[in-house]
Amino acid sequence: MKNAKTASAVLSTQQKLDKELEASDSTAGVPVDFTASEGKLPSGANVLWVDVHVDIQPLHFQQQKDRHVQQLTFISALFDSQGKLAGAKQSDVLLALRDDSLQKLSTTGFNARLYLEAPPGNYNLREVVFEQVDGKLTSSTRSVQIH
Repeated sequence: MKNAKTASAVLSTQQKLDKELEASDSTAGVPVDFTASEGKLPSGANVLWVDVHVDIQPLHFQQQKDRHVQQLTFISALFDSQGKLAGAKQSDVLLALRDDSLQKLSTTGFNARLYLEAPPGNYNLREVVFEQVDGKLTSSTRSVQIH
C-alpha cells in the first residue's frame, strides 16, 4: 500500500508541475534568480543556457540522521511564437547536507545550469522550480531570442 501512496504522490507532484509549466503567471515560493544566455555546443548546435541561483537559507530541510535533506526540481521550457513547446528539460537536485555544508550554502546559495537546444527564433522561456519539503514553487516566463 505504501508504494501506491508514493506513486500517487509522485504523479500528483508531476501533474502540479506540468500544470504550472503551461501557466503564464509568476509565483515566488522558492528564492531563485534565473538568467538566460544563448550559445553553441561543441557540435555547433544553438542552445539557450539557463542558469539558476538558489538561496537555500529560507528553505526548510528534513532531518535524516546527520543530514539536512531537500529535493529541488528544475524545469525549463521554450515555447515558440505559436505557443508550441519547442524544447524542455527537467532536472532534480537532491541536497543531503551535513551541518557545515548547510551553513556554508546558507550564506552562498548554489547554482544550477542546463541548456535547451533550439533553432534561431523568438521564444518564451518558462522556468519552474519546486521544493519538495514544503511543496512551494517559483515560476516565471520571459521572452528570449536565439540567433
